[in-house]
Amino acid sequence: MTGFTDDISNIYDQLSDLRRLVRAMGDDMAGIKASMASQPAAEPEPFHETQSTISQWQVATFGVPTDRWRYIARLAEEMAELLVQVTNSETNADAIAEECADCWIVACGIATMMSVNLEQATNDSSERAMSVDLDLPWARAYAAEMLPHLHGLLRHFNTPATAPRHLGAIGRYLKIVAGRLRGAESPLSLSAAVDAKMRINRARRWNLTGDGHGYHVKGDDPGDEHHAVACVPV
Repeated sequence: MTGFTDDISNIYDQLSDLRRLVRAMGDDMAGIKASMASQPAAEPEPFHETQSTISQWQVATFGVPTDRWRYIARLAEEMAELLVQVTNSETNADAIAEECADCWIVACGIATMMSVNLEQATNDSSERAMSVDLDLPWARAYAAEMLPHLHGLLRHFNTPATAPRHLGAIGRYLKIVAGRLRGAESPLSLSAAVDAKMRINRARRWNLTGDGHGYHVKGDDPGDEHHAVACVPV
């Protein structure tokens, strides 16, 4: 009987120790939770635009485009604005990168219409940049190099073996011009410029033309007269 009583006593002691351990663990957890609550929340991962997110926004905002060739005309307009910007003696790399972003956004619509991955087509392009950062005259030269590929895109829009090559070359030159200029106050890479321009586009109000295109309401952000287009196969 004595042994049994001792066993019971030992069990009670162990239970008491276990209770103290549980209380200590509870206190520790409370301290950890309090410490976590007092720490600032982690910054959310930055959102980066892709061909898919741009295409979805374009269709949701403007609807389905009804004329394929107007896509090319829109890209030509944006490329013309880029050429004007790089020939402006008072330009800077941020302004040039923004024009490159406008071209890329329109090119995303064209690529989606063609069922082409624009990023992949750009990476596959055989066009190569210099091994050093560009100055403004070289930026002008590279911007002008896109024009023959715009012509090629017009001629071979429905040729799966050819059109992606021209679109990829345009994308490649856009990356070169936007990301490699030197001597600017705060040059943006093309990806950052596209993210920045899409934040503006998503906040804008738009006048729709009824054919999958639109013009932003003037006065919302003075100085801009850019367009945006939808992008799905038609």
